[in-house]
Amino acid sequence: MESESQDKLKAALDMATRVPTKKVTQAVEGISQLANDQTIEDELLARIDQPLGVATDPHNAKDYLLSEHNRDGDFYRSPWSNRYLPEEGAGGDFYFPPKELRVLEEKINALYSNYVKMYFNDALSSVYLWEQESGFAGAYLVKKQIQSEKGFSESVWDGINLVSVKLENENITYKVNSSILLTMDLKENTYGNVAISGKIKSTVSKTYSNNKPTPEFHIKCMGELIEKNEGRLRAQLDDVYVAKTKQIINTGRLTFAYMTKEEKQNFFGELNAKLKKKD
Repeated sequence: MESESQDKLKAALDMATRVPTKKVTQAVEGISQLANDQTIEDELLARIDQPLGVATDPHNAKDYLLSEHNRDGDFYRSPWSNRYLPEEGAGGDFYFPPKELRVLEEKINALYSNYVKMYFNDALSSVYLWEQESGFAGAYLVKKQIQSEKGFSESVWDGINLVSVKLENENITYKVNSSILLTMDLKENTYGNVAISGKIKSTVSKTYSNNKPTPEFHIKCMGELIEKNEGRLRAQLDDVYVAKTKQIINTGRLTFAYMTKEEKQNFFGELNAKLKKKD
């Protein structure tokens, strides 16, 4: 029976990872209903990165991002007011970070907001922290959307940086798992309709010798790893998705420009032979 459940979970995860990025949330919901198994649903929600949602905190009119990392049931904690929203019907035993961790969360949100503006201009960010054994963990989230601009009918960048901080003896280890979900839809007479959708991941970690880390030390170490990892992913996206897609499209439309020297010589040879036959 356990083997059957594992097979179902493996199949569910396989299906959820094969759909376009913009349809991941719909796929996870559909697979969960089809499986009708709470364990499978929980595993899908925990292991499949989904596009980030957006909501507005009515207590300060500030937007915040929705993900599995600030969700409790049907409610989401705002990093600005530290309240679960919507408040109608919000009750029960919600998780809140302890005071010291909450203070750190507030500082990081202010700093990360500036970082996001520097790299992404008009984008949304949210940071959530929670306790874990021998340390704490967090989610640094960013969402950039462009609509009806420069030929884009829609373009969405979802960045998810999961941070783990573990203190063991006199060492402290920081680990960052970064994921980027990219969707670009172009609709223009010059190019036709082009859709690019993909996901890319990267992990980086570093260990320091420090048995009394300050909040500033945490912020600095996590920030450096996130910036390094995101920079690596941006470069890979440009090389793997954008450049490769452009090459494939141009190869289909501009065959001659992408021929090798030998292919061009053969092409000219065949062309000359045809012309001579005509004469």
